[in-house]
Amino acid sequence: MGNKVDVYTIVVNPLATNCHILYDLKTKDAVVFDPGGDADEIYLEIGRLNLIARLILLTHAHVDHVAGARELKELLKCPIGMHPAEKFLLKTAPIQAPLFGMPIFRTPEIDFYIEDGQEIEAGSIRLKALHIPGHSPGSLCFYCPPVLISGDVLFQGSIGRTDLPGGDYESLINGVKEKIFTLPDDTIVYPGHGPSTTVRDEKLYNPFFGE
Repeated sequence: MGNKVDVYTIVVNPLATNCHILYDLKTKDAVVFDPGGDADEIYLEIGRLNLIARLILLTHAHVDHVAGARELKELLKCPIGMHPAEKFLLKTAPIQAPLFGMPIFRTPEIDFYIEDGQEIEAGSIRLKALHIPGHSPGSLCFYCPPVLISGDVLFQGSIGRTDLPGGDYESLINGVKEKIFTLPDDTIVYPGHGPSTTVRDEKLYNPFFGE
């Protein structure tokens, strides 16, 4: 599926959210996922790595994943995409920021909406969107072999919370089984918080999916 890709991660904001930058090793085309704050730092790192940011993609619209999106968009001059079911969460995200020790921010304008199974092109990078609701109604994962950006759907040894507005435990569990655990075992999973893992390890060791 094209050139080789790598992922560079910057941990942002008081909730330690992973802002992942997926980039093509050859062309330096890049996609930024979940700029949840520290937009200046993300922008400087993109420059230091000589990357060409093509898109900003939001796995979902909780405050810790979107707080830096508008500022970063203005710096990078590239469009933002998310799932349409996240509109209500995005609208209320700024007023929740102080509850988590984060400054109030301006809501980013969304340039395009993404549906399940949609193929997305960002320069030389090709991504497939996987809609897996449960942590939030419009949670998306993004697959670019051998990488999966999983947002707060799947973590190393855990899953995203399902007790927040729009959450649904059964939908999340079933979605992971049907759309993530059917990917190749050596797929590297980059979650919204914490360390990376693999599809194989989560199938074997994640306590939420024991037989």
